[in-house]
Amino acid sequence: MAGAGAHLDVAEAGSPPGGGTRIGAHDNGAGVALVLEAARGLAQFDHRRTIVACFWSNEENGYDGVDRWIDNIPAGVTLSNYLNADAVGTNWPGYYTLVVDIIPETDNQINEQWPMVRLAEWIGSNNNDIAEALRLGREIYNTEGYASMKDVDSSDQKRLSISVHESQRGRSDYERIADQLGVVSMDFGSLTGGSDCYHAPCDTLDTMIDMMVTDNGTGVQNLVQSFDLISWWLFNLAMHLDETPIYNES
Repeated sequence: MAGAGAHLDVAEAGSPPGGGTRIGAHDNGAGVALVLEAARGLAQFDHRRTIVACFWSNEENGYDGVDRWIDNIPAGVTLSNYLNADAVGTNWPGYYTLVVDIIPETDNQINEQWPMVRLAEWIGSNNNDIAEALRLGREIYNTEGYASMKDVDSSDQKRLSISVHESQRGRSDYERIADQLGVVSMDFGSLTGGSDCYHAPCDTLDTMIDMMVTDNGTGVQNLVQSFDLISWWLFNLAMHLDETPIYNES
């Protein structure tokens, strides 16, 4: 089988750094919505493998949902690849980087997961004019690092960037799947720790719209384009990986 998923829970009251939220539009209502939209499209086709859409519980406090699921996979059933969406949407074509994270990366060597990086860039570029965004995203990742895109608000630089890269570790349920099952896994994400509204009451749709305002587009226009890109990216990746999985050779 192949999988796509997102966590359903939000940061509970008292969660750092912002004190928790009852809404969680960015983290992780957006991820859930995008996986649901991709699953709606996938359900209209026959597939070689079973494709599962997973909505995890308690990601914020210990990955209980995904851990329980892994422990109960039936004998003889294997997972070929997994796609995740967590804290995503406030990114390209806005001024925050769309962070496409691929794991596992086991020995600190570059390009262990190059086949998945290459596939993701190719599929993402299909019908989307993002070549320059991908080039800039790779430059930012190589010169400033992963944390600079997740934990630092650099929107004042007005960079339109998408970083597709392999990483030493994940920050969501996909980390458990990669570590425990050895499955090549991918996450779509954007700014988290660098946002004043991360795990905070202001994590709302209105905040996401405000964050997506650019010189050339309204917040609504850019957020719709972001959601359209990512949902289609998830859908097309799942379709391709159903036919031709990418296995972990690291």
